[in-house]
Order: sequence, then structure tokens, then C-alpha cells
Amino acid sequence: MRSIKQVSVGANMMPVTFNASQLDPDQEVDLPKLMAIISDCHKMVRDDRYSEQERDSYLDKAHKLAKQRDRLLGEYFTKGIAELKKANAAIKKVKDATNQAIKDFKKTADTLEQIGALINALDDVIKLLPIP
Repeated sequence: MRSIKQVSVGANMMPVTFNASQLDPDQEVDLPKLMAIISDCHKMVRDDRYSEQERDSYLDKAHKLAKQRDRLLGEYFTKGIAELKKANAAIKKVKDATNQAIKDFKKTADTLEQIGALINALDDVIKLLPIP
């Protein structure tokens, strides 16, 4: 069996190997909720209550979030990183907003604005990652 050398992959990153049972939820991006947001965006893309421009905006944001999800998949951070906490708080807020927007399409402008803020928050987390 090959061994993996224990090295740090970045100042805010977990070492290459670690005890997975000791990870806290605040050490990674809330990917399940992020996936639900992406799914909600795709639902709204096909919802004819929204204008074509709004549906295009939801599709664009879904694609951006999916790219960010792919970059963040499997990335774990040391505890207490402000950017990660901010991103996870934004994910929770946006998931609540998409839940409301699906029920009441009149909330779409606010929801799209919140998704844009989430994209910016995730960009800040991605900037902490080493360049692939």
C-alpha cells in the first residue's frame, strides 16, 4: 500500500491526510444545500411564471454555482475561517430565498440578488484554495 505524505496544502487547508471523523461542519462548504439551490434554479428556469430574462438569469447563476461546487468538492478547511462561515450563512439564506421564490415568483428579484451575493462569497472561499 502506498503511503500519502502528510503535507499542508495551504495556510487555510487541512493536511492531505486527516481523521475524517473529527471534521466539523464548519470546515467545508455546505454542498448538499448548494446542490439544492442549483436544483431550485433549474426548476425556476423551466417555470413559465418567470420572464425569459429571469429564467436566463437563473440558468446563468445555476451554471456559475455548479462550477463553484465542482471546485469546492472535497476541499476541507481549518476551523474558524471567516470566508467559509460567510459562504455557509449565505447558502442557508439563499436556500430559504429559493424556497420562497418557488412559491411566490414576485420574490425573484431579491432571490437573484441573493444568489449573486452567494456567488461572490463562494469566490472568496475559492481564492483560499491553492491553484490547481
